[in-house]
Amino acid sequence: MDLDQLANDRFDETDIRHRLTGMLSDIFLNTAQKGFSVSARDIAALREARDASAALVTDYFDRMIGLAEERRRNLPLFCGIRFVSLGEDCFARTVLARWGVRGFSGIGDRSGPFDLAVHPLASVTELIGNGFDGYMDPANLAFRPERNICVNTRYDVKFNHEADERFAAEDFGLLRSTYARRMAVLDEIMRDPAPVVLVAHTKTPARALDAPLLALWEAIGRRWGTQGRILLGLDTWPGANNDRAAGVRQIAPQVTAFAIPRPGADYTWHRPRACFSPEGEAFERRVVDFVKHAAQAAFAPAGVREAEPVG
Repeated sequence: MDLDQLANDRFDETDIRHRLTGMLSDIFLNTAQKGFSVSARDIAALREARDASAALVTDYFDRMIGLAEERRRNLPLFCGIRFVSLGEDCFARTVLARWGVRGFSGIGDRSGPFDLAVHPLASVTELIGNGFDGYMDPANLAFRPERNICVNTRYDVKFNHEADERFAAEDFGLLRSTYARRMAVLDEIMRDPAPVVLVAHTKTPARALDAPLLALWEAIGRRWGTQGRILLGLDTWPGANNDRAAGVRQIAPQVTAFAIPRPGADYTWHRPRACFSPEGEAFERRVVDFVKHAAQAAFAPAGVREAEPVG
């Protein structure tokens, strides 16, 4: 994997400079046209704002660089292991890709059926157990115009990334073809001999996860077998709720749950102001470190390579 052949076309330093200049010009406007800063207090406030803004920009760029370097280290380390999200939402897929433990589309990683939709854990277990019976049956599909998404009413699934009425057209033809590919990807991964780490994110308390995770593990075993696989359950909850114990719980030899509070009651993992805050980054690092440790403990050295220096 030659990471230096990849180019991030969504980041352009010239564009960043242009956007920052525009934002600063608007602020300038409030000091020298719409309003006029003239008093000693005004000038002191400008100096304070300058210093605080410079520190904030430095902090964010330092963390961007740090995360990019971490991603660069992790991608070659874990490329021999397949990391598969089993819902309940997009958290596991998004966070593991962000930190380079799992690949992303730019390097050929393909989505499975549970990566980009909301599936209750019981529905994931049922779908794996029955071979996705009725999953893409038009009789079980509906379009919710108030949310602009497709749903599966039988399994209580919300296809929240297929947010367009065209996915419902012609008996949900586009949705069905999209998820046929994703189901095929999951089956291909699970029939490949490479090590697999299955990750399910839930808000079910860890102490109540034993039975659901074991039922899921049994369904996986019946369909694909469990050799060369581990199942990890991630239990997160609002930080203001302190009635759950954080930490790791071994439910079975190949099944582990990790309970961790979110940074705060208002934290939402997919909102940039939350996930890219210092608190959000620290929260994600704990989750990623747990997944990395579990993968290394289960599969090193077969699936984990020696660390390579960051250039």
